[in-house]
Formats: sequence, structure tokens, C-alpha cells
Amino acid sequence: MDFLRNKLILAPLVGGSDLSFRLLCRKYGAQVTYTEMCIADYFMNRKRKRKAYNFEFDESDRPLVLQLAGNTSEPIIKMANLEMFKGKIDGIDLNCGCPQSFAMEKNYGCGLLRDADALENLCKEIVANVPYPVSVKLRLHDNVDTTISII
Repeated sequence: MDFLRNKLILAPLVGGSDLSFRLLCRKYGAQVTYTEMCIADYFMNRKRKRKAYNFEFDESDRPLVLQLAGNTSEPIIKMANLEMFKGKIDGIDLNCGCPQSFAMEKNYGCGLLRDADALENLCKEIVANVPYPVSVKLRLHDNVDTTISII
């Protein structure tokens, strides 16, 4: 993801990274922005939950990274390959940083850090099946050595 090198990056914010906010942040120097975190399974398989996500795009909001959460590759891959994102995003980010209890219970966000091998396999499947560069947002583990071993 060369477009991330030496850039001012607006970190993804749950419920706060809509288009108007991203454009405002770009006005004040952000060079790369992220969509709000979207739980891929909810978006792909639960129509009621899908309505909670509002994806808006503007050509001036590039590069833009789609941040997804999930614990299995299939909904993440399907979502990343949706026609609605073609030509609108420049990368995919897997959220492994959300510490909220719902995320931990469902093994989303930093819940994925509990099993480094499973996380590695998940990332490999995503990378092999999406047409975008993939990054992973990590939360530092309480034990620094554990964080380093995951990386």
C-alpha cells in the first residue's frame, strides 16, 4: 500500500467517517481516509443491518480505504468485490483493533488477535481474493511480545 507511505491518514471512526467528515478532514490535511468500520457479515447477509451503513463517494476523497470487520473470509471477500466499490476505493483494511464487547464476543476486531494463526489464514484468503491492497488495523496487545509475534 504505497499510497499510505509518509501520509497524513484519517483513522477509521465507527459512526464518524462519513463523506462530509472525510472531506472536511482532507481540507485540513488528511491525505488518506477510511470508511467507517463495516461488519461484512451484517452488510452482506442481514438486510435490516445493512441500512445502518451509508457509503458515499466523491472523486476528491481518494485514496479511500474500505474498513471491514469479520471473522470469516467469505463475507469480507464478497463485500470487497461488490460493484458499488469498483473505482471508488483504493484498499481494504481488516479491523483487528475494535475492543468493544460486541466485537470481542463475536471474535471481530481485536478478538481476532487471540488466534494469530487463524488471523494469518484469514488475511491470506482475503489477499488472494480481492483486487485491492489489504492492510490490518491492529490494537497493541497487553503483552508487547505477543503483538510482535502477530505482526
